[in-house]
Amino acid sequence: MKFPDGKLKAVTFSYDDNIMQNERLMQLFDQYGVKGTFNLNSMIFLPGIANCFSGDYQFLSVKKAKKFFSNNRHELATHGRNHRDLSGLPFEHQLADLRKDKESLERLFGRRFTGHAYPFGHFNENTKRALQQVGIQYARTTRSTFDFLIPNDWYEWNPTCYHKDVEFMDCVERFITLQPEKAALLYIWGHAFEFDTDKNWGLMEEALKKLAVCNDIWFCTNGEFFDYCKQQD
Repeated sequence: MKFPDGKLKAVTFSYDDNIMQNERLMQLFDQYGVKGTFNLNSMIFLPGIANCFSGDYQFLSVKKAKKFFSNNRHELATHGRNHRDLSGLPFEHQLADLRKDKESLERLFGRRFTGHAYPFGHFNENTKRALQQVGIQYARTTRSTFDFLIPNDWYEWNPTCYHKDVEFMDCVERFITLQPEKAALLYIWGHAFEFDTDKNWGLMEEALKKLAVCNDIWFCTNGEFFDYCKQQD
């Protein structure tokens, strides 16, 4: 398999939660020509919730989020109604929660949601089965692989690395110099508020600068990568 324009390398980003720092991150993505997937929780958009503060963690209101996410270069995906660990619940409860979350977000944003990120990275086989039944086609875990392999199980899509992993920049550097014989993916995830908490926005910008000048990379959302791979099956 090769990616568009015959490329063998792809890069995608996945960032969780409906928080104000996503705006700055998206601006960086746009500046350097990369794409990302933003994973949202529908209950955050209930009246009064979006005005909550917790340190560096501030939610966007419905109005601001709709304006912010009108940038259709990037993908929106689900992340659980209230960021709850569903894996300990019966299948029927998981199914209902995931369906309500997806339907609520689709009504709010007028967009189709086909991806998911597991809250806390927790899931089980019932979670995967429920996602499939509600029309979610892929789901991201929090398990860093530190490799560049294409997933075998799209409901257990393990990222290359978390941007807080000490190996983060090493993964970026290794991928840039990689001369693959088959299709390879660099998948980075995290939470945008962490760049404020850790005071290291420069870390992400350094990575983006290095990646953006590589002409052999296809930059895509999680959903675009999934769709392309499935078309090649």
